[in-house]
Amino acid sequence: MAKALYAKAFLPRHVLCDFPGRETWLSGQRAGDLRVVSGAIVVADAQDDAKPRSPRLTLAPGEYPVLLSMWHGNGTSRTACARVDVSTLPAVDWKRAGTVGVTCGAIAFRDAACLPIDEAAGDVFSNADRTLVGVASGWGDGNYPCWLGVGSDGAPACLLVDFGNAVEQRWQIMEFPWPPPVAGMVHPLLTRRQIAVEPLDRWKSTPLDRSRDVAIDLRSPDIVALEALDISLVDGQGRAVAVEREELKVVEGDAVRWLVRLRCPDALPTVPVLRLATLAAERRLR
Repeated sequence: MAKALYAKAFLPRHVLCDFPGRETWLSGQRAGDLRVVSGAIVVADAQDDAKPRSPRLTLAPGEYPVLLSMWHGNGTSRTACARVDVSTLPAVDWKRAGTVGVTCGAIAFRDAACLPIDEAAGDVFSNADRTLVGVASGWGDGNYPCWLGVGSDGAPACLLVDFGNAVEQRWQIMEFPWPPPVAGMVHPLLTRRQIAVEPLDRWKSTPLDRSRDVAIDLRSPDIVALEALDISLVDGQGRAVAVEREELKVVEGDAVRWLVRLRCPDALPTVPVLRLATLAAERRLR
């Protein structure tokens, strides 16, 4: 997670991508309070003992809030990052604080003297005296970086684990009237990515129903560039109008052809527009 975005990750809602059909966002929530009696906290696998190199922070005994940033998209959600706040000041700088290895699908912020939990079966766990708060790891098992947030006073402000699954995306939209102009569907972005787009008048050897169908032939030597495209048919108000979609990919030597047919339920709108959108920039939140 880009460190400048860590504060935004814990807001009630921070939009990562607002492109229609690909919307993703983060939302912050409180997981609970961590009670520290030993004067130190560690971050470790929820079912394993802390290792000598486990991220660790020395602090005064007391109770400290544990916060979660949840990623949402495609009808699912997962933990994007989690932190324990040890100061009322926000972090203004970040320092790498080690890595936590996960083999049980969850990490735990816990008092350094606290034993690991026996079973990780939910999003938040705690023992009787609240000296452990466990969090489901974003991608399950793996190694995740930890960061120490430093406040404006130079003292630790928080300890954060980044599960590396949140990405900010910006999409660039290209629109072409349909039928396309005589000059063809030309755009600088398509040229840079070596993508050629042509209309089709047949689909699998069958003539198209021009009152309902739109079909295009996309070609590129870069299959990744093709797969990064989002294709839709919209009306004059930008509303998607095609409800059926059929695709066919063909490899021809060093190039790939991507044939796409879009069909409207009744008839093409009065002013149909073919919309191609491509991922213009993305920034992983670390």
